[in-house]
Amino acid sequence: MIYHPSFSQWTKTWGEEKSFIENKGQFEALYAIPDKSPILFAYDGDKEDYFFTKNKLIFRFITVEKKDKEENEFEEMQKYAKKGITAAEWHKHEIEEMRGKVKKEFVTAEWLNANPNVEVIADKKTSYYHNYSFKKNNQWEEINFIPSYEKITYKNLYPNIDVVYEFHPKGGIKYAVYIHPGGDISKIKLRYSHPIKIKSNGNIIIKSKLGQITEYAPISFYSDNQQKIASS
Repeated sequence: MIYHPSFSQWTKTWGEEKSFIENKGQFEALYAIPDKSPILFAYDGDKEDYFFTKNKLIFRFITVEKKDKEENEFEEMQKYAKKGITAAEWHKHEIEEMRGKVKKEFVTAEWLNANPNVEVIADKKTSYYHNYSFKKNNQWEEINFIPSYEKITYKNLYPNIDVVYEFHPKGGIKYAVYIHPGGDISKIKLRYSHPIKIKSNGNIIIKSKLGQITEYAPISFYSDNQQKIASS
């Protein structure tokens, strides 16, 4: 199954690598997430962010208001430079300016009655690190060298049932549900905070004001012989 925000165009650009970033407190400080469940990992994107808790996936959709007129960033930077403002201070000014122009909306997908002691395991550590600068208690703070990963596994999210999240090569993220011997598939329940619509092709659409999520119809099979199993 794949979560795919319909407006996503994944490209390999600096600062937007497709990875799950470990939370060291930077996401709560930066994004004012209404759900106060502790964030474990997140994808920090351009038009959307994904935050992972022990039993939820929180989507943050983003749009940025356009400026009324085109501004010359170089001239503006020179103006601030004449005032003795450093490059670091200019960066902080840019962050503050951007915050005032961002519109955001949160959508939550919650695994109901899931194991509160689920083990969340990060795999395939990336070769790069992430640095964050944010304002907290009217002071600027930095957290540097935060690791990130290509895959996270929820071990025993339900008894003998694991859920694995990875990035889909064509866009969005995908998740696989592994049912081990003794696992009861009827226990698996995923509830969205927004209305859902099931299409004739089996896909599920979740619409919000700022974006749309598509859950593609599941493909199910036995792991030992790859024999397909009818599912919807």
